Amino acid sequence: MWRTNEIAPSNIKPMYGHSSVLHPDTGRIFIHGGYKMRNSTCFKTSDETFYYQRDRKKWYSRHSSGVPRYLHSAVLVGGTMIVLGGRGDSGLALSQIMVFDIGKCITDGILESSVCNVPLPP
Repeated sequence: MWRTNEIAPSNIKPMYGHSSVLHPDTGRIFIHGGYKMRNSTCFKTSDETFYYQRDRKKWYSRHSSGVPRYLHSAVLVGGTMIVLGGRGDSGLALSQIMVFDIGKCITDGILESSVCNVPLPP
């Protein structure tokens, strides 16, 4: 059964075409990329990563990966968020894997960015 949870107001603008993973150790839901609303008629490809802290019902903006993408996939393997595929600013398919080490980045409750691009073999 679907239900709606109330969350605190946020400065994170509406988006679509993003990916998300749940980090079970922290209960945080990480969101990456997508098409982000700039105004009522304009969207732009995003390279941002956010997380939602479920127990606080609050969104946090973290960092940019440097590779805007939308319509991609993400999975969590251990403490690592792996992002693959999707389309970039030009609309062309992207051919790199991005790795965000959530487990390594969380120290004393503070999230630090650690993103690297790993090219796919030809």
